[in-house]
Amino acid sequence: MPRQWRWVRWVVGLVIGLGIVRSLTENWAAIITADVSLAPNVALLSTSLLPVWIAYALLIEAWRQVVHAWDQPPVSYRQAGRIWMLSNLGRYIPGKIWTITGMAMLARECGIAPWAATTSAIVLQIIAIASGAIIVATAGAFGLQLPGLPWVNVGGLLLIAALGLWAVTSGPATAWITQRFNPGAPPTAPSASLLLSALGVNALAWAAYGLSLWLVTRGLFSGPYPPLLDLIGAWAASYLAGFLSPLPGGIGIREGVLFALLRNGPLGPGGALALAGASRISMTIAELAATVVVTRLRQPEGHSDES
Repeated sequence: MPRQWRWVRWVVGLVIGLGIVRSLTENWAAIITADVSLAPNVALLSTSLLPVWIAYALLIEAWRQVVHAWDQPPVSYRQAGRIWMLSNLGRYIPGKIWTITGMAMLARECGIAPWAATTSAIVLQIIAIASGAIIVATAGAFGLQLPGLPWVNVGGLLLIAALGLWAVTSGPATAWITQRFNPGAPPTAPSASLLLSALGVNALAWAAYGLSLWLVTRGLFSGPYPPLLDLIGAWAASYLAGFLSPLPGGIGIREGVLFALLRNGPLGPGGALALAGASRISMTIAELAATVVVTRLRQPEGHSDES
């Protein structure tokens, strides 16, 4: 990973971290005196895992299709799921490089060129940031507040989205990304239509994550509840903040941003903090369960991983 990008992440993480500390400090009295009414509903909390698994299924297929676009050998959905889920766990290791490194190693075992696997992941990360910015901008336009971040507004988010989309749908730009991270790779790029469809897939994934948070909220509290659109926007903002920070898995950053965005809503500071913690637990359970499933699935008879 380029040194400049690491510096950007540290600066972003510091700015967001200071904002979170300020938000917690300003609301600490309300947090410790809050009367949070929990009413756990096991059925709803269990159901909240389903949208996350649907999001994973969509994103795995998007990665598989982009890999195919680089003229790589066919990879089964089972193989793609194993590569994607196992490498995804690398973000919990300090350094922020193990996701890409793990993906390259696992892809090589399946006959996929490491540069194709990693470039596909990088391109899809750019698409995820662009689509996430659109989701947050949409939520902000409908009233979701971004306290302590006055420089983040709808116009700025849409600009980020536009730059990201240009970067991956412009052939020369995508070829440059390929060469920048994988010197010697062919200067080709997937079609713009495929990348735009990946944008749609990522938008659906953001909505699924927000729906999961909506179900966690209803499975944890007796009400009142934040609107679904607010939860989708808050989740996208918090996840992007965690991704851009240098901390493994965005731990602390994601929860802090989620708290800051929801503290003035129906849940109040205490409920927002409880929901932030519960969301981390829910997502971890969903991720670990999905990883176990894809690593234990057997290839259908008559097919092999090399086919």
